[in-house]
Amino acid sequence: MTDDLIHDELVEVKAFFHTYGRLVSYGILALLVVVGGTLYYRHYEARRALLAGALYNEMLGAASQQRFGLASVAGLKLEHSFGSSPYAGQAALLLA
Repeated sequence: MTDDLIHDELVEVKAFFHTYGRLVSYGILALLVVVGGTLYYRHYEARRALLAGALYNEMLGAASQQRFGLASVAGLKLEHSFGSSPYAGQAALLLA
């Protein structure tokens, strides 16, 4: 009796995966793509913030050493490449 019950459940599971297996596979694949994309985007944004901070630090160091040419180049690169970061506004103020 227990073997019949297990066999019936196994047949139902096989029928389910035969009917919806492709849909389940595509759903899992879509979920993996979304999670992977989110993790990549977080890594990308963290890297850009780190690069913007380093460039701003370089700009401040050049300005404090009165190397204004190097400071202006770093500031302009900061404004153009990292315009959405808060360091771009600070660089624009320092350049003015």
